[in-house]
Amino acid sequence: MKLLPVRRPSAGLVVATLALSAALGGSAHAAGGLITGLNIKDGTVKTVDLAPSAVTSTKVADGSLLKRDFAAGQLPAGEPGPAGAPGTAGAPGAPGAKGEKGDPGPKGDPGATKVVVRSTYFTGGNGTASCNVGERATGGGVTGDLYEAYANQNEPVVTSGIPTGWKGGLRLRATGAAATGTVYVICAAP
Repeated sequence: MKLLPVRRPSAGLVVATLALSAALGGSAHAAGGLITGLNIKDGTVKTVDLAPSAVTSTKVADGSLLKRDFAAGQLPAGEPGPAGAPGTAGAPGAPGAKGEKGDPGPKGDPGATKVVVRSTYFTGGNGTASCNVGERATGGGVTGDLYEAYANQNEPVVTSGIPTGWKGGLRLRATGAAATGTVYVICAAP
């Protein structure tokens, strides 16, 4: 069998072989080293170009991520800030709805069931009309026998804080002498 002579490869064959090697093996390997961030133009690598789990926490510089880089609820709440200054007072609100009728109150003390008028006639210028025990004075007055008399005393009698009678006095207009008349007291009892 006859052997074929061995020839040296031509320059074109060498260049074609290198081009094929670069196309199949990747340009980074063909260029003689790995691709770094300095070799990549900004904005050319997109999220879809990254393999799953290609970026891990060890590959991210501490403090380089912002709040917008996280989904809602991924970051814990921070410490509460200082209290703000009080706001201005708001406008008055509208009147509320009418409330429901309240419960009846407790039964009160019985009122007066017996009212009487007692009187005393006096001749010495003044007199007192008194209520009976258990009654209270609710009013009173004084009248004179003569037209020329005026009342110089017309007031309740109070004993230990309880009105128990009425006293009245009369004087003559012309001379100021004591006049005669009648003092009345209105007494009420339960």
